[in-house]
Amino acid sequence: MNRDWLPVQLPESQARIETFHNWMPNILTDHHEMGTNATFFFQPGIPSRTHPLTPAMNQQLTREIGNFHATELNKIGSLYYTEESYDDFYYGKGSTFPDVNGSIGILFEQASSRGHAQNSENGVLTFPFTIRNQFTAGISTLKAAVSMRQEILDYHKKFYADARKEDNSGAIIFGDYTDASRTDALADILMRHKIEVRSLKNDVTKNGKTYKKDYAYIVPKNQKNSRLIKAMFEKRTTFQDSLFYDISAWTFPLAFDMDYDENASLSDGSTFDRSKRLDSHSSTTSDYAYLMPWNEYKTPMILNLLLSEGIRAKVAMENFSIEGKDYDYGTILIPVQNQKWDSGGICRLFR
Repeated sequence: MNRDWLPVQLPESQARIETFHNWMPNILTDHHEMGTNATFFFQPGIPSRTHPLTPAMNQQLTREIGNFHATELNKIGSLYYTEESYDDFYYGKGSTFPDVNGSIGILFEQASSRGHAQNSENGVLTFPFTIRNQFTAGISTLKAAVSMRQEILDYHKKFYADARKEDNSGAIIFGDYTDASRTDALADILMRHKIEVRSLKNDVTKNGKTYKKDYAYIVPKNQKNSRLIKAMFEKRTTFQDSLFYDISAWTFPLAFDMDYDENASLSDGSTFDRSKRLDSHSSTTSDYAYLMPWNEYKTPMILNLLLSEGIRAKVAMENFSIEGKDYDYGTILIPVQNQKWDSGGICRLFR
């Protein structure tokens, strides 16, 4: 789950992302455990491994908040360290997702007792001891938030003010007319992050790639979450530090194997309305059989549902054509006769 803050695939992630965007916290703490022989870590991480889109002030405020952690941990005699490991690069983690959304994310890593107690290089490490450290770090964060209230509020405001001053002209276009569901899946992720997505007015061709109306989307760059959009679509191939604790590349349209162009025109976009395409491409009822091309994004999910309901299905072992339409290897055929469901019940799955 701690790599799912950007992809938002799990229901738990979807709930917390909805909460994050509604709440817009100023600080978000991310509590974890590490190897038993370590001590206690709090961010910043290694400075050279911070994503370039994260403002320098973010890391400066994280250091200032770190002084509060050090003070409280000193009081209870706990060993700790900072800026010597971990990176602040991949925006899909709980400690870094806030950094591209105007907040301050802070990672805490506690040496794990792996249950009740463990022998370690620092003596016997007990579960109550690990709980005490995590609790202490939580309290020190609250003390920092109160003491640094104005600085943190000013930073949050400045983050979005500075983002508006950046060159955010134009739009991004993406889509794949061979797989509408896959295109929709990427659009869904963007909308979960409160990113505005628009439909196409007409077919568009950019750099030899065709984006078809109802099968592609336009994302205006000039919107509140412009830095988040940039982080999700950019191709970053050079790094200040080539060593990583975590993920270093996550360009979303490439992850979806999808054509996209970052220099599209806003004039090609129109009001978002997915229902028109869904209504116009519903399956018609058959009395014989249904075919599902395997290249469709949701085909495995539908096949799994059919099989779990006891519906029989067959798979094409070679290419074939029906009524002038070609079908590839792996096409799924669902016979209508002698099934648990009638034809109408099977058809509704495809709508």
